[in-house]
Amino acid sequence: MTWIRRYQWPILSGFLIGTSYIPFPPWALLFGQVPLWLFWLDTLENRESFTKKQLLWRVFVGGWITQYILTLIGFHWVAHTIHEFGRMPQWLSVLGLLAFCTFAHLHIPLAGVIWAWLAQRFQFSKCISLPLSLTTLVALISLSEMYFPMIFSWNHGYTWFWTSWQGYQWADVIGFQGLSSISLLFNAGFLILWRHRKDLLWVGAGLLTMVGIFLLLHVSGELRRKNWEETDSLANVHMIQANIGNLQKQMAERGYRYRGHILSRYGNLTHQSLQQNGPADFIVWPETAFPAELDPPFQRSLLVNRVQNMIKAAQTTLITGSYSKKKIGGKVHNGIFIIDPLGKIRPEAYRKTHLLAFGEYFPGGETFPKLKTLVPAISDFGRGNGPEAFTVTKKDGQPVKIGMQICYEGLYPYFSRELAKQGSDIFLNVTNDSWFGRKFEPFQHLYMTLARTIENRRPLVRSTNTGITTAVLADGTVLQQSPLHVEWTGSFAIKYKTSAPLTFFTLYGQYLPLIYALMIFITCLVALVRLKQAHDKA
Repeated sequence: MTWIRRYQWPILSGFLIGTSYIPFPPWALLFGQVPLWLFWLDTLENRESFTKKQLLWRVFVGGWITQYILTLIGFHWVAHTIHEFGRMPQWLSVLGLLAFCTFAHLHIPLAGVIWAWLAQRFQFSKCISLPLSLTTLVALISLSEMYFPMIFSWNHGYTWFWTSWQGYQWADVIGFQGLSSISLLFNAGFLILWRHRKDLLWVGAGLLTMVGIFLLLHVSGELRRKNWEETDSLANVHMIQANIGNLQKQMAERGYRYRGHILSRYGNLTHQSLQQNGPADFIVWPETAFPAELDPPFQRSLLVNRVQNMIKAAQTTLITGSYSKKKIGGKVHNGIFIIDPLGKIRPEAYRKTHLLAFGEYFPGGETFPKLKTLVPAISDFGRGNGPEAFTVTKKDGQPVKIGMQICYEGLYPYFSRELAKQGSDIFLNVTNDSWFGRKFEPFQHLYMTLARTIENRRPLVRSTNTGITTAVLADGTVLQQSPLHVEWTGSFAIKYKTSAPLTFFTLYGQYLPLIYALMIFITCLVALVRLKQAHDKA
């Protein structure tokens, strides 16, 4: 109990942050950090009670407790994934989750430690104001969010989109990382109000200011949304969600069985979609939907001939996730292929660049090959060559350039920025979320992927094996969403602007780290100058 009382504020922050991220309502998004930061401030203000090492350790432990609890709440689906993907017993999967929680978001305590060290080194409490000190903390946390190696890279900006706070429309200027920083700045504001809580007039004025800023972001965001309503082209896209089970996919990947069954499922659903929804400019099957390779060395197989005949009969273009081998005996890739209405497989294909650690490769496995044998279920995919966009011809003869993403790649802002720079009219993301459960990860992954549309103002269509299949337009309008873990087909009218202008974020998205670094530098410089002035006076 003494330990709990000592760290009650970090514990509270972990709970507030964890229960405010997708799919929860963002009830504490703008103040959830406050208890932890108060704990850190209190530690610094009572630094006489600690040695320098003890102080930094206390800051680290407080931040670690917060990150552990928020990870346990928001990312508990990791236990399900370990059990489902790794075929581990439940008890071992829970232990895996607890181990994951120990390091998953260490950027939080690390940012706190760096801030505390700077605060001691440059005597922030004497030389600069609390708002400037907290702004430095926000910059450090924002930088750590960007660069700390997380398996599932997230930040507080995505929640704005999830909850439809129209301030998210500013992501085409500052990105969702910038929105995360704004969320942290609101936390700093509430902390300052808490420190001045006895001055009711001051607190009232501060609250009105923050409410005014929030409303301004909302109203101006709505105006920005209307700027992107204008379109000049339309693509009719059918997406097929076949809900293939994990065991079937694993066995098909290894060439044992179920390949014909899986292809029949997709073929029947494709026929059904065309019958119910009419012609399509192109049909999209999700990640690794075609259960074999489609490269030239393998195109004489009966399975490949079946899909070619199927698409020839449908007289439409198929874009499908598939396995890929550039040569017989080569390394397997996770790819996307295009089959035209004549059943011809396009020679060029996209191969996934960003592989999912512990899913598509074993970290360190290239250096220590024996690691790959520890969990045989983990694949050993090859890597692609980076972002690529391909041109597809619609039924009306108009070309549309499509930027390809596979699953996890939709989480990387730079990746979609490069696709936009290559002239993409539409982003296409194929995904298989069947390993991650039903309640949390599918919604988290969905909105983190759809966010790339707002940053670059390019519509995005997302085809999945088990859900959530959907599409989002350049103005942020999210179209129909598929149910989870059922067979489903959907027809989407994707309105887009041909050769749409590149957004500020697309062109200059790399500027944010420079701003954060500059903020930290200016704070330290101001503190250093004032320290020198105080020393000269003495």
